[in-house]
Amino acid sequence: MQNLSTSKWNGRTNISAGIHRGREVLTSVSARPFTAKTMVLMSDGAANEPGNCGTAGCAQAFQAAINAAVQAAQ
Repeated sequence: MQNLSTSKWNGRTNISAGIHRGREVLTSVSARPFTAKTMVLMSDGAANEPGNCGTAGCAQAFQAAINAAVQAAQ
């Protein structure tokens, strides 16, 4: 949390990168075994990185969410 509170933000939202990083953490060898893996996404709702919503940003975020759901169902 200390890193979050002292970080500088640029106003960009890369939702797909966040989902990808969450999947990495939840599926890593250091993840606790036999626990329910849950990802909560909080955002302003505008996937504007890369590109802007309506282009690559939204499509990439949507595909990342689908990939995470498919992996969780396996």
